Amino acid sequence: GNGYQGNLNLESETAYNFALPGTWHDPAEKIWSVSVSPYYTHIADYIWARAESIGSDGFRGMRFVNIPYADLFGVDASARFAFLPESSAGSFAVRASLAYVRGIGKDGGRGRPCPYTNAIAGGNYLCDAQGWSADGLQAPDKVTLYHMMPIHGTIALDHKLDSDLGNFSNY
Repeated sequence: GNGYQGNLNLESETAYNFALPGTWHDPAEKIWSVSVSPYYTHIADYIWARAESIGSDGFRGMRFVNIPYADLFGVDASARFAFLPESSAGSFAVRASLAYVRGIGKDGGRGRPCPYTNAIAGGNYLCDAQGWSADGLQAPDKVTLYHMMPIHGTIALDHKLDSDLGNFSNY
């Protein structure tokens, strides 16, 4: 686990979203449909948890901060196909969905601590990772946002039966 420290001086996030959704289907809208929605979101003053310290055991002390901005790129897609649209047992269809998002943030060069440290005299730690400065701080321009849902999807079987006794749906 990590330790998180709050920050009462955080700025509010402001998000701007652009999407280009598209939907296609059969003329009667009963047999098949496909929907794809790529999107881009730009977030100003993105709230991010920055590692302020790393202990010798790998425990990170995190602090909530604003970074200048974050960009999210993604796509949501879904499809449905009625393979048995009208039968005495009801209508049967298969549907699927897929979602992907990637997030990149501008860190603003505020730095992050070294992931590998060695103890030196006096209880202090010295960074020993190649490419990191001796004080253990490195200032990347861009960072990959964490806690982004990995690519994921679902496949489901739909069943619907309309009868004199009532309507039955199973998803």
